Amino acid sequence: MAPDFYIRRGDRTNPIRRTLVDFDGNPIDLVTRTVRFYMTNALTGATVVNGVVITPVDAVNGVVQYEWEPGTTDVAGNYLAEFQTTDSEGRAETFPNVGYIEIEISKRATDV
Repeated sequence: MAPDFYIRRGDRTNPIRRTLVDFDGNPIDLVTRTVRFYMTNALTGATVVNGVVITPVDAVNGVVQYEWEPGTTDVAGNYLAEFQTTDSEGRAETFPNVGYIEIEISKRATDV
């Protein structure tokens, strides 16, 4: 299965953007929710991004975006990611609801 998102090792200019939707395909209203991003190495299970709080791009229409931080794309490999929302009552919901966002950080030509 092909990854959902590709980026080169060390690059940080292309953020991951998703629209969070319910099972019927309707966007999740994020106005009163906190959104966090998580990413782990698919092979080792090492945590690369551990619940960084992000601000939605379009909260009403469920659009979120994670901007790469220094060091988060330094190691080539396959990664699993997800966004987690928490409502005002502390209830969590994770997106995607099934599976993960699969990310491939590929080597640079100078790495080969």
